Amino acid sequence: MKLLIADRDQDERIGIRWLVSANSFSFEQILLASSFDELIINLENDVPEVTIIELDMIPREHWNILLSRIKQYTQIVIAVSAEATYERAKQAIELQAVDLLVKPNSPESLKKTLYRSVNVLRAEHSSKQRQANKYNTTTYRSLFIQDHQNETADSLMVLQTEDQNKLAELRLFLETYYVMEDVLLLPVSDLIVLVFQNKNTKQLEAVGNRLLQDWDEEKNEPMAIVIHSQGIIKSLHEAYMQAKGALQVTYFKGYRQLIHVKQNVEWHTIDPFLTPQEQREWIDMLNNKDKDMVKSWMYRHFLSISEPFPEPGLVRTRLTSILAQIRRYMKSFYLDQGVYEELYHKVFEEILYSPVLYRSVQQMILFTGQLFDGAQNQLESSRHDVVELGVAYIERNYHHQNLSLEDVAKYTGRSPSYFSHLLNKKMNISFIQLVTNLRVHAAKRLLWETDLSIKEVANKAGFRNANYFSRIFKQVMGVTPREYRMEKDIDLN
Repeated sequence: MKLLIADRDQDERIGIRWLVSANSFSFEQILLASSFDELIINLENDVPEVTIIELDMIPREHWNILLSRIKQYTQIVIAVSAEATYERAKQAIELQAVDLLVKPNSPESLKKTLYRSVNVLRAEHSSKQRQANKYNTTTYRSLFIQDHQNETADSLMVLQTEDQNKLAELRLFLETYYVMEDVLLLPVSDLIVLVFQNKNTKQLEAVGNRLLQDWDEEKNEPMAIVIHSQGIIKSLHEAYMQAKGALQVTYFKGYRQLIHVKQNVEWHTIDPFLTPQEQREWIDMLNNKDKDMVKSWMYRHFLSISEPFPEPGLVRTRLTSILAQIRRYMKSFYLDQGVYEELYHKVFEEILYSPVLYRSVQQMILFTGQLFDGAQNQLESSRHDVVELGVAYIERNYHHQNLSLEDVAKYTGRSPSYFSHLLNKKMNISFIQLVTNLRVHAAKRLLWETDLSIKEVANKAGFRNANYFSRIFKQVMGVTPREYRMEKDIDLN
């Protein structure tokens, strides 16, 4: 096998080559490319089985050229990028890359991806070797290339596990399955093709239903099977491409089912971006922290879709458009960090890579609910801090006769009405009541502990004059300041 490493960074190229050479990979030749032109030349001349591509090195105007060459000349693509963006993830999906690694590359992640790729290639090679003589007219070439010399009326099944890591288990399961004695098994990178001879639709249905049942009982893992019956078209390549297209409806319908190919899948075109009205709806739902409305909106717009289905890529883009609204909401409450930031990236990856729409929708609903809880906690924490800050300021300055609500509000960075609202909600007291209580308490201490005159006590406690002080003091204590001091003298005697 050959490996092509295409990266503009020489250190990256050499580092990956060293990693491959230092581990037990089965590459007889490692090719290096430092530019787009070198990448294309190596693909066409050497036809590497595995290609590692730095997406950032591909000029936008040459993207379609790369797609056509990748489909023709390499089996497995591993994408690498320094940009963890939706655009790069979308490019990796278009290339049908087995993984998208973000620089700086983790050696363990790269090794894991390479081992998985090599195992897939070995499985394909082993299957070819075992079955090369079974059907001399059916080969991998017939699957991938329109080969009229090898036209066939055979029927085929396409099987795919929801979890791509379970594909190797599925291959082993099929190799030992008792009804699989006279079938050609062709594993490819993301699914397995079974080619049958002389089986009609009802026979294929019986085999497919039994496979689904037995696999589920043994592994309890979701799997979908697409049946393409004989007689519809002759070319194995056309049958394979139609079956692969039909398999994409699992994004909307889910797995654990048998799907019949009737014709080429026709996708419905939608605008993947939110309309101005939908943006306003999301702003309102987020600001109101309305979990029920978010759930209802998501179910109505994504889980009630009927055929013809929209193209899955457009649906993923629409989900990311909603996630952008949610992202702005996160920033407004300073939730774009820590655990919420990690959850955000998990939801983003779920949207890009989840094989079924339902799971992406559920993850977004749950994530939005968690954000609402986090935003509420932030608000409560903010209220607590603001009130404590304001009260501390009042306690330090109550003796100033001109202390006002505006002074305290300015100190806390809030408007007077908003601070008054927070104070009342937290302490069940108004600004005037709080200041008055503090001043009366200070006056009581001065009346008992000093011989200051009533006027001096009023002045030190923050009252504007002695008459006003006496009136307020009597309202609170039930006695005048003079009577209160006299009670102290009586107690002492």
